[in-house]
Amino acid sequence: FPKDADNFIFESNRALYVQGHVAKVLENLQDFVRKYPKSKYAIPAASLILDTTIASEEWDRTLQFATGFMAVPEFKATDFSKRLFAVASASFFKKTEILHGAKDYAGTLKSADEFLKRYSESARLVDVLTLAGNAALASPAPDGKKRASEYFSRLIQEASLPGKNINP
Repeated sequence: FPKDADNFIFESNRALYVQGHVAKVLENLQDFVRKYPKSKYAIPAASLILDTTIASEEWDRTLQFATGFMAVPEFKATDFSKRLFAVASASFFKKTEILHGAKDYAGTLKSADEFLKRYSESARLVDVLTLAGNAALASPAPDGKKRASEYFSRLIQEASLPGKNINP
């Protein structure tokens, strides 16, 4: 890897990005992060990918990128790993929220249960519990009220913990 080649690769891709070649840049930067995770430009490259998919509200891709970057060993002991977790959990929440908005209550419950397994430490936990409780109440399933009670009980428990931020 020639000296300053990583700078050239990153900056040339940023120039292409500004010119509108977004899809190609995302592909190039993903390869760059995979090949050169120790580069000082790896985290900025990953951030540009995430920021782009967040801005375009591509929650599946955002989740895919965030979870992929979470697996990069060089990122694990950094502050960036906390951002990756937050982005992954927020993207998963958005996918669950979309299901709820479409009145796909069974899908909402399935997604919420998966969220609870993966992201129980997320700042979005109370939001997901609220969606799940409401979806369970609206669901025609015979155990809907029981499940709603379980989600809302956990919501109350989580909301009462110190430092939990409940959005109105």
